[in-house]
Amino acid sequence: MNNSKSSHVKETGINQEGKLLQQFLQLIPDLWCVITKDGYYQKLNGYYWKNLLGWDESELVAKPMLAFVHPEDVEVTSKALSKLEKNQIVEINLRHQHKDESYRWISWRINKSADELICGIGKEIIVDQLPEKLDYQSYLASDKSTYELIDSVSQKVELIKNKLQKTQQKLDFIKSEYKQNSTTVINQNSVSAR
Repeated sequence: MNNSKSSHVKETGINQEGKLLQQFLQLIPDLWCVITKDGYYQKLNGYYWKNLLGWDESELVAKPMLAFVHPEDVEVTSKALSKLEKNQIVEINLRHQHKDESYRWISWRINKSADELICGIGKEIIVDQLPEKLDYQSYLASDKSTYELIDSVSQKVELIKNKLQKTQQKLDFIKSEYKQNSTTVINQNSVSAR
C-alpha cells in the first residue's frame, strides 16, 4: 500500500509538471513546435500558428513540416535538420507558407533532444525592417551558418582596415616628403634672394 501511495504521488507530480509546462508554453507569443524524427509536427501552439500562418493545428500535423516550407528553402532546411546534433542550438531563417499561399519569413532556433525530437521556436521576420542590401536567397543558398557568415564579414572588415592603415601610412609618407621638399625649396629660394 505504501508503494502505491508513492507511485500515485510521483504520477501526480508528473501531471502537475506537464500542466505547468503547458501553461508556460501558452505564454510564448512566438511559434513553437516539436517535430518527430520522420519530419511531422507532433506538438505546437496552434493558436499562434493560426494567427500568423492561417493553418489549423490539424492541417499542420497531417503533412510533413517541409510541405509548408518554400520550395527554394527545402534543401537548405533539410540539410540544417540532418546536420543537427543533440542539444546543439541552430538558427535558421526560412520562408513558411501561409494558408493563402503567400510566404512569411520565420527565424527559427532549433535543437534536437536525446530522443531525436526537434524542438523549435520561431519568430516572424518583418521584411520591411531588414537592411535593403541583405540578400536572403544568397544566404540560404550558401548553406553557411550564422557564425561562418559573421567570421567571413569580420575577415573582410579586417582586410579593409589593413588596407586603410597602409593607405594612411602612404599618405603620411607623401605628406612628410611634401613638407621636406617644400622646406628645401623655401630655403633655396631664401638663399637665392639674398
